[in-house]
Amino acid sequence: MKGIPMAPWGKALKCIIFVMVIGWAMVASAQGEPAWVVVQGVVLGQPDSTAVSAVHVLNPTRGVGTSTNVYGQFAMRAKPGDEIRFTAIGFESFTFTLTDSLIAKDEKLVIVLTDKVYDLPTVEVRPYATFTEFKYAFLNFKDPDPPMELNLPKVHPHQEPHGPGEMVRITAPGPISVLYDHFSRREKEKRQYQEVLVQEELARRAKRVINPGVVKNLTGIDTEEEYYAFLRFCNMSNEYIVNTLEYEVYQRLRQCYQQYAALKE
Repeated sequence: MKGIPMAPWGKALKCIIFVMVIGWAMVASAQGEPAWVVVQGVVLGQPDSTAVSAVHVLNPTRGVGTSTNVYGQFAMRAKPGDEIRFTAIGFESFTFTLTDSLIAKDEKLVIVLTDKVYDLPTVEVRPYATFTEFKYAFLNFKDPDPPMELNLPKVHPHQEPHGPGEMVRITAPGPISVLYDHFSRREKEKRQYQEVLVQEELARRAKRVINPGVVKNLTGIDTEEEYYAFLRFCNMSNEYIVNTLEYEVYQRLRQCYQQYAALKE
């Protein structure tokens, strides 16, 4: 006995029910999945809190990643519970888990990487394979550097006045005294030059921490004249700025601005 054929609307009803079941399953799955968030911050290196660029920021949980820019800044999407890993040449790797408490703070992260020490095997380098080659090179060696010019001042003997029949005495500075005077001045100039280089490097690194943009964001000061007047009022040295945590420097800036604004009123 042949079955009764199904009406066309019956097949359509089965398709509708199937689509609705799949839709409900997808909605339930989406409701159980945590939402995406944007994780952003800056990566600094110890001990001077200098921004570290080209740091690999990886999310192994999702198989995605990014890298920091020249200012050490990064931003990437992640979900609660994901692991975020930071790796860079010359630094120890750092990994943390993105928790709900971190997301609730809604603050930019500050990641500080520590230096990594690489233990390299000892390599002995020999320029000559045999003693014969060394002997030949030594006997035929020609110094590529020209002889050192000391540029010593000419010595003018001083003849003391004398009377008839007296012995003539001539005095002149000794070679050790001349060399000492020459090289002591030279070393002093080198030390002064090195000190200038150190101060310039300190100023350059301090400017990364305190600059017109940072001061404007913290205090609202937007003119160059008032910017330098405010820095003179705070009187923070470059050594202090470089050797202190940025958070403490910015906190002191805010306190200083409160005093600065009170005096202006």
